[in-house]
Amino acid sequence: MSALTNCFDEQERTTGAIALVRTKFPPLNARLKPGTTFVEGACRVEVRDHSVVVVRGSDRMLAPNASLYRVRGHLVLVSITRGQADVRTY
Repeated sequence: MSALTNCFDEQERTTGAIALVRTKFPPLNARLKPGTTFVEGACRVEVRDHSVVVVRGSDRMLAPNASLYRVRGHLVLVSITRGQADVRTY
């Protein structure tokens, strides 16, 4: 989500095997439901069933196999692919 400038600033990132990174996963009740859309600065975020899309003007970034959470004033993006998890806090 920080790939598009002026959208989000990545604060923390943890990557690795799901079993090793699971402690960084936010609680399930913090997950933003699919269909949620919101604007942050110049960027619009669309939460889908299994992905998150960030749009800034004509630029578009897709995070596949991802869920988005809101935790203590931060957004947390969790992507899982082939047994590996990527957890990013913004």
